[in-house]
Amino acid sequence: MKKILSLFLFCLITFVAAAQKERNYIYLLDCTQSMITPNQIWDETKKYLRDDIQNLSPECEVNVIPFQGNPYPNIKFVRKDFSDKKWNEIEKTIDGYIQNKTSTNICDTWDSAMKFIDPLKDNYFFLLTDGEDNIKGMDEVCRRIKEWCSKYSDGTYGFYVMLCEKARSKKLREAVANCTSFFLYDANGHPIPIGLFKPHDIRVSTRDLDERRTLTFSFTDNVAVKTECSDPLFTVQIKDGRIKEGQAIVQVQPRKDMKEIHQDLEGQEVYSFQVKLIPDKVRLIGDILNVEVINKPIRSLSMVDVEQNMGKATYYNAFLFWGEKSQDTLHVDLEALYNEEARTTNANVTMQCSLVDGDPGFAMLYNGKLCTDNTFDINNSTKGSVLSLVFDKNAKAGKRHIMIKPIKISGLELINGNDADDYSLTLRARYGTKWNPLKVILLWVLGLILLALVLWFVCLRQIVYPRFKVKKLYIAEPLVRNIKLRGTRKVVFSNKEQKQSLLNKIFTGTICFMTHEIWKDEWEIVPSGKTVRLSGTKNRYLVDPPSSRLTKGEEYTLTDEDKNKTVLTIS
Repeated sequence: MKKILSLFLFCLITFVAAAQKERNYIYLLDCTQSMITPNQIWDETKKYLRDDIQNLSPECEVNVIPFQGNPYPNIKFVRKDFSDKKWNEIEKTIDGYIQNKTSTNICDTWDSAMKFIDPLKDNYFFLLTDGEDNIKGMDEVCRRIKEWCSKYSDGTYGFYVMLCEKARSKKLREAVANCTSFFLYDANGHPIPIGLFKPHDIRVSTRDLDERRTLTFSFTDNVAVKTECSDPLFTVQIKDGRIKEGQAIVQVQPRKDMKEIHQDLEGQEVYSFQVKLIPDKVRLIGDILNVEVINKPIRSLSMVDVEQNMGKATYYNAFLFWGEKSQDTLHVDLEALYNEEARTTNANVTMQCSLVDGDPGFAMLYNGKLCTDNTFDINNSTKGSVLSLVFDKNAKAGKRHIMIKPIKISGLELINGNDADDYSLTLRARYGTKWNPLKVILLWVLGLILLALVLWFVCLRQIVYPRFKVKKLYIAEPLVRNIKLRGTRKVVFSNKEQKQSLLNKIFTGTICFMTHEIWKDEWEIVPSGKTVRLSGTKNRYLVDPPSSRLTKGEEYTLTDEDKNKTVLTIS
């Protein structure tokens, strides 16, 4: 089944532009047992599904919908969260499903998957199956394909992947005939990577042949591309002969001297021809580019026409002495430029900004001036064409999709080579709130303090201030005391009353203070491994039996220079 390997390169289909449109991938995965026996394509299908997902860009939304007699729950995630662990979870789930003997229910799975299509994104809908719907029948599958073709034309594409011969159907081929948004792929053939491009129609003026047009392709790899054009007057060249990062720069070039061309086109306002694009190792769906050459003065405007991501604005409130954050201003340069004919007629376009998705709570500015009723004028008298967005501080966090379209056109025929009325531009922006930096700093300081405290009490305190492991200290002279040692960190002997502070006790451990007039020189008993040792007695006390470390159960006598005795026993 190696013939299916290149099939999954279909998933490269994503229009890439200066700001890439958000993408949504939906995979309907046949998990019936025929994928294992007799077709033996289960492991290969899983492997290349995994590879395909890994090749998507990080922000893609992915939906994997396994199905048998009924659709199983959608496995939904963002590509950047796809890891070996995530794949292992998916594989364990679908391997469990395939153990069940069931029918193949394409129709209900299709219906359940349709709700995951997002009209604000480019959608790519893949049905991977090795058979036919044997519950509702292939007529119902074909009906759904025809409904798809009548509903979607640009930005949402479907792919019926026939993994083996049994999945082929004459009815399917009839259903997709002349459809521009749903395609069949036969994995028993020799499929190669598939690509799309837009627009399919460009216009240029004989006075502006130097003006270049940009074609946007669905694949992001750098691909060599050739053009075939038999027109006697013009040819079309692709800059550097390559599609780079999903785009190709197209320029119409004359085959003759322009004086001769003007003579050939005398009395003809519009001249049309076609060019075939032939990329290397990629099959284009619709490989014909239609070119119209306008042989008259034409008033045109060039400006950005691919979706723009304006970025994310953030805000935080004032906290203590740290003031609130001033509102971010998001910008996009529309790069609006009139040609000479449009400038001489003082062409003007009034654009309107409309919220397509998300909550309001923002203001639009054009070249720094507030857009009244969210409209602005593009004319020759204004320098620059920068559109800005400023959110209200109390705006709801989340995404905004804004559509820009002309509502009033004066002295202008084309925008970017197409009818000015057809122009539209989508903007994306995000708004969010965050903590005041002072709060963050204080939280970090608090966290570090808490971490230090945990480290101190759990680990370091036991090392710096070890505790007694013996149970008791019995003093027979000069006073009688039975002192519990376990859990304390030392015993101090002196002739002065002493008291340990609460903080010292908490952070270092308990100290036991013993007071008597004969202990003029302070000395201590401290932990030493599993026993104890004397500290501060050297050259002051005579210890009998002589030792600085005291053995449990043995009585020790300490005699000072005044013959005062201290008798003690460790137990």
